[in-house]
Amino acid sequence: MPAWPRRSGHPMTGGQPDRAIDAVIFDLDGVLADTEIIWFEAMRALLAPAEFTWEQNLHLVGSTSEFTTEWIRTEFQRTESPADLERIIGAAVNEHVERVTLEPMAGATELVEGLRSRGLPVAVASQSSPRWVERTLRQIGLLPAFEFFVTASEVPRGKPAPDIYLHAAARIGVAPERCLAIEDSSHGIESAHAAGFSVVQIRHGVAPSPPQERAHAIIESLHAFDFGWLHRPPRR
Repeated sequence: MPAWPRRSGHPMTGGQPDRAIDAVIFDLDGVLADTEIIWFEAMRALLAPAEFTWEQNLHLVGSTSEFTTEWIRTEFQRTESPADLERIIGAAVNEHVERVTLEPMAGATELVEGLRSRGLPVAVASQSSPRWVERTLRQIGLLPAFEFFVTASEVPRGKPAPDIYLHAAARIGVAPERCLAIEDSSHGIESAHAAGFSVVQIRHGVAPSPPQERAHAIIESLHAFDFGWLHRPPRR
């Protein structure tokens, strides 16, 4: 099993946490479901006949909807207002997700069940719209497993600002320093780190971010998550 890298000044060092983790917050896209290709295909169809490349898609991974909308307006010279274009993008993506069958990422169901069996509350903190999050979690069969989900629409600033993770910690009733985030993007990892969370970076999607210095552990599969990091035995 991977060990926590040594990070000076951080409470989880040397492979053994010195405090218990009391809640785990997951990002959604690229962590629990590999949805990046769905967003990419929806954008390709929406922007045609202009070409939307995979490299352009990677530039937007983990960004806020505001950043994405403004970038698309500028890059593709769209004439809609930001609010109208955001609605158009949201409708296109939601329509696309309804036509596909999503599966949970390998190890996602087992990890969520394992955390719950240890008495840990689990939640989702996503940049995506509430409609997208709910439909995605329902499609992969994990919606009932989570206490709640929060989205960037509920906070003043999206990732990489810490707002969404601070909001999730407050809702779940656990101090941020006793929360663990599982993230894939650089923006998400920065957000959770700034909120005071411990962070595990997962790199198993179609668009994995390079290893991030802010992550306290980096794994290539959710099957590699080490429950020893939590300092909590399973319930009997």
